[in-house]
Parts: sequence; C-alpha cells; structure tokens
Amino acid sequence: MTRPAPSLGLFHIRCAQLQVTQSWRGGAARAETDATGKGAAELAPKKVDRCGVPLFGHWRLGSPPIQSDGPLAIDFATCNINILAQAALPSSLTAPSHLVPARDSRRFEVSSWRSPAAESGLLIVRHRKPRWSASSPPPPPPPVLPQMMRQRQYIILTAAVFFAFCVYSVFKLPRDGTRRILNAAGVSEPTPSAKLKVEQWVEVPRPTGGPKPKPAPGTASHPIQYLLGDARRELDKVTGRQSSTLDDAVKDNGVQLIDEFDTIHELLTPFWGLKPSTIRSRVKEALGGDNMLIGVAIRNHKVTHMQGGPDWQRNATEGMMAKFLQYLPDMDLAFNIHDEPRVMVPHDDLTRLVHKARQESMPASNANKNPVNEFSAKAPELNDGHSFEETKLTRFNTFSHQATWTHSRMSCPPDSPARILEEDERTDDVSRYGMGDLGFVYNTTAMSDICLTPSLSASYGFFDRPNAYSIVHDLFPVFSQSKVSSYNDIIYPSPWYWYMKVAYEEDKDRPWANKEDKLYWRGSTTGGFSRSGGWRRQHRQHFVQKINAGDQAFVMAKKGDAEAVPWEVKEVPRGDYRKLIDVSFSHVGQCDPGDCEAQLQFFDVKDRVEQQDAWAYKYLLDVDGNAFSGRFYAFLQSRSLTFKLAVFREWHGEWLRPWAHYVPLSPQGDDWLEAVRFFNDSSVGGDAEAQRIAEASRDWANKVVRKEDMEAWLFRLMLEYARVIDDRRATIGFDPSTRK
Repeated sequence: MTRPAPSLGLFHIRCAQLQVTQSWRGGAARAETDATGKGAAELAPKKVDRCGVPLFGHWRLGSPPIQSDGPLAIDFATCNINILAQAALPSSLTAPSHLVPARDSRRFEVSSWRSPAAESGLLIVRHRKPRWSASSPPPPPPPVLPQMMRQRQYIILTAAVFFAFCVYSVFKLPRDGTRRILNAAGVSEPTPSAKLKVEQWVEVPRPTGGPKPKPAPGTASHPIQYLLGDARRELDKVTGRQSSTLDDAVKDNGVQLIDEFDTIHELLTPFWGLKPSTIRSRVKEALGGDNMLIGVAIRNHKVTHMQGGPDWQRNATEGMMAKFLQYLPDMDLAFNIHDEPRVMVPHDDLTRLVHKARQESMPASNANKNPVNEFSAKAPELNDGHSFEETKLTRFNTFSHQATWTHSRMSCPPDSPARILEEDERTDDVSRYGMGDLGFVYNTTAMSDICLTPSLSASYGFFDRPNAYSIVHDLFPVFSQSKVSSYNDIIYPSPWYWYMKVAYEEDKDRPWANKEDKLYWRGSTTGGFSRSGGWRRQHRQHFVQKINAGDQAFVMAKKGDAEAVPWEVKEVPRGDYRKLIDVSFSHVGQCDPGDCEAQLQFFDVKDRVEQQDAWAYKYLLDVDGNAFSGRFYAFLQSRSLTFKLAVFREWHGEWLRPWAHYVPLSPQGDDWLEAVRFFNDSSVGGDAEAQRIAEASRDWANKVVRKEDMEAWLFRLMLEYARVIDDRRATIGFDPSTRK
C-alpha cells in the first residue's frame, strides 16, 4: 500500500552533532529525482545553521504523496532540502549518526550519513512504516502548525515579561557608585537592617598603638621630595662604587651592576648549613614525585632531560641557561611551577642552619687561599640524566584554599610582631619602613618583611586563601620566581619576563604630555581564592575598593603660600580626587560561585582591554597577584610612571630602586591618594618629577633588566649553587690569577 503523507514535519537540527560541512558528492549516485511526481520537491527550505546553533524548521510536503522509495535529504553544502530516490543512495555511506527529530518522532525517522572519507554527508529523513492495516486507518495527524504557533506566542510573551522585569529592576537599583551585595541567596527582599549591613565594605580592624612612622626630616619640604632626593643620592653611590675587575662581562654584555649580588649570598647561606649530599638527595626526592616542579637534568654541559610544567616555562628556563651551560657541572635542578612559594623552614631550624653556615662551613671556604676553579666529577647518586627516579615519599604538604598565615610566620623571630600571641596586640611596626604621618615607604625591604606587618594576615590574598599552596618545612632547594620574605625558596629571574609574556610595544606609547593625568589599572581578582566572603581580606580587592571609596581620605597641604610654610595632613572627601583614578577590575575569578557573584555586584567590573591601552595614562599601578604581577618590566620600559604595591620579592631588589625608578606604596594605604595627588600637582613640581622618574626608569630598565642581565644574574646564581652542593665546596672558588 502507499504510505500516507502527513502534511507537516517539524525537526530540530544541530549541525554540530553531525560533524559534516559538505554533502556527499558521488556523481550520478547522488542525482536528484522527481520520481514522486511533479511538485514533490516543492518544500519550504530552511537554512541549516552550520555554526551549531539549533534551528527549528518546518516544511510542507508536496502532492502527490512521497513514496516509500523517496527519502528526504538535506544537502549540507547548499542547505537545501531535496527528494532522493531510494536507489539514488550510495552504497558506500556509513552508519547513521546521533541526530533524532525533536517533534513527531512516531512519523519520521532521521539519520545522517557520511562518506568513508568523512568529507561530506547527507541528512536522510524517511517516513516510518505504518503500523496500521486497511481495517484500522491511521489516526489523523495532529495540528502541528497551530500548536507550534501558540507555543511561539507563549515563548515570546514570556520573554517580553522577563525582559521588562529585568529593565525595571536595573533602573530601580541605587546608583550611588557602590554595588550592593546580597549574601543570603534566595532572599528576594531584604529587611532594611539587612540592606544597611550588606551595603558596607567590611574592613578588618587593625590593632592600634604600635610604632608610628618615623618623622620626615623637616616640614618645609613634602616627605616625597625628601625621598626623591635621597633615592638619587643612593643610586649615585651604587653606580659609582662598581668595580671593573670583570671588565669582560661589562664589555660583552653591558652589565651595569657587577657587584650587586648580595641577594644570592643571602638566599644560599642556609644551604651551607647542610651537607652537600643532603641537598642533592632532597632534589632527587622532590623530583621523584608529583610535586608541581619542573625537573632539569644537566649532564656533560647540556640539558639532557626536562619534565613537568607548561611548555613555555620549560623552553624559557632552558633558554635562559643556554649561554652558560658549558660552565655548569652535572646536577639536577627543581624549578617551582606554582606562583606561590614552596619552602617554609621554622625559625629554630633556620637559625641553626644559618649559624652552622656562618660559623663553620663558610669560614672554612673563605680561609682557603688557593681556590680551585673547577667542580667535582658527577656525584655518585646522579643517574644518566634521561629520567628522574620515582620516590615513594614526599615531604610536600598541599593545602590550597586555606589560610596560610600561621605557616607563613613560622620562620619569623619569636619577638617579632607577627609572632605575638594575642591577636589584638599584633601591631605593625611601621617605624621600620614608613615616613611621615601618612607612612610613605622609605625602606621596601622592611616593608615587604611580613614579620613586621601582621596586618597582612587579614589584608593580603596569599595569607587568606592562596590559589595553590604546597609547601615543605625542611630546607629544599626549590627555585621560585618570587617569594614572601619568610620563605626559603631560591628566587631567580622569572622566565615570564625573559619570555616577554607581557611585552612593551613602543610604537603604541605616546609622549608624556599626551597622556591622561590618572592612575590606571585593569586586572583580575587574582591574589587568593575567595570563599565565604574572603575577597574582603585580599589585597587587590582592598586596593580597588579603597582607592574608589566615597569616604574621607588624607592628603597633605601647606598652611599658606610661603615657601617655608610647613606641610600638614588634611582630611578631604576622597571623591574630590576621583578624576585622578581609573582603577577597576576587568575580570572576576578564583572564587566560589557565591563569592564571584558578590564581587560582580559590588565592583564596577569593566570590559577587558589590551595591555597596550595602559600607555595612554601617566601613572600605572603594578600590584601583586597570586605572586609577582608580571607587568613590571613593561611598565618601567614605557613613558609612564609606575606605582608599585608588592610584598612578594623578586631577584631585582638590588637593581631597581624605589623613588628612583618607581613609586612604592604601603600595604596600609594611607599614602596612596596623596602619592598620586603630589605627582599631579604642578605647583610643587610634582608633574616634572613624575616625568623625570618615568624617563629615568625607562632608561635604567633598558640597561639592567634585559635578557642579558637576567642571564648574567642566573649564571652567577647557578655557579654559587653548584658550589654549595659540591662535596669539595670548601676548596672551590674563583682564583683571579688563573684568568685567561
């Protein structure tokens, strides 16, 4: 019998599921047919969305009815709907795919076919064989079109009502510049008291009564003016005292500061308190398990094996060492993959290690009058360098997304502010690094010493909930790109900088006079992982909230116009200086869903921008993320002035000087607004000083933080480390008389 033809068919088509983009082209085998009679192909064709967006289409089949040997075909090359004769289907087509009709499945069967070469495909639509007899006629087809039209009307009406509600809600929100946070999910209308509570930024109170910032010398000059002059004098001393004993290094590579390597000495001193074999065995242990490290095996002056970490970091790490591998002995090295530091030695252990190093091991080495300019042969425990032996034990403990302050202060002296037993008595010792009533930073080393600033426990993301945290409490030689002061990682020049992951494009910069007079920053909520409202205790959120707040702020002003009139602190509405600030988040992440949503509501999150857009502004903010920010060198190379808020320490601490190359900012924040205001104040020479520092930092960065400088510093570090792990380290050294 002839199959009855329903008047309408409705299908849901997803090209993405078919994974075909062209129709099968089989010559005559694919020829269209009009076997079903004139008008059989008079369909209402619908375009198929090849981008994977669902398409609801319907078509009316012509008359006379489609025969059993006339399947419906959709050509994915032209997106047209055609009729094929059964005989026209090629025998080489493969098995059907996963496409099924969305509606009326009892009357249609749908399958997709692909050629063996997987270059093309056809969507085949057949009527199902009837399950009724002549005595039992088929039921009439349901009125699909009217039903579909009603459903569309309902959908459109529902969408319109929802859109109107959203628009009404948006315009009813208060527009006072601060986003509100609803902490209680599911509460549609908070009580007035609840509204008052959630509208406020919850500031963790700092214990008061501790040491105050030291007074600025005199009152006739602004404290910043004194700091600028002092920085210039100190930099002149440093550059003037450089020796010329390594003239070849200076001549070939242009290294400016050949004597400023005290950081390397300080980093490696504790390791002189361990036996060389102990250090080597700990490297072997660390690389033998999944400890989030990049392992580097050096054999016969070549890198013979690397494992772990992303490709770019492995490539950059090897590239940084390529020029001096010929001078290094056989050894294995462990480089940290995490942004966060990894080695935290308790204070009593660290004290004993340093004491042994300074009283025994290092004096014995220094007493040697005839040092040997070569390393020992390969250590007995080293393998052939083509793999790292698996170990069953690891001393690394992982607790990411948990508070780390208790661990982080373990190496602090017992009498330091961070180790005070009563929380409400842990006051910051600002006198060690702050100057003047607003605490302008005069000593960045002390400022970044967490043992002096316990308030960081509730205002810095790393101490609240780091995004990653896997540490060992024994002294392991792990090389990290940056670290907190209390940790014992060996810091080295970051492959991120060497690989130029954030590059400065000079052609997109502009002259100082054409830049906007604003402090500019865009970034994400990195720095810690936020859970249960923890974002209020993290440094990036703290900075963005405070610098944009509508409360009172402190600035400095003169009592009169005379030059000798003293400067004094004055309280002003922060909004009076809003035109100087353009600091916002452009992404919210590293948070539980509730905390992410809360931050999206509270902060005025801007669209993402290109890094090169920053050069349109005079003042650029560089602030720590999960560790160091990675933008610092690009900022220094630009024609803008860099303001830097950083607790994480990097290798260049001796080479880049605060107030000479950048403006340091305190963790507390009393100085932030006044620092920006001062450099924008032409009446006291602030704008001229800002331009001078911007040009000086640009010139200096192009001399001391180039790839050559990073390689030279790492070379020196590798030589010193190779000596400390050598069994004959007491006899190894540099003998100038053997220079060729």
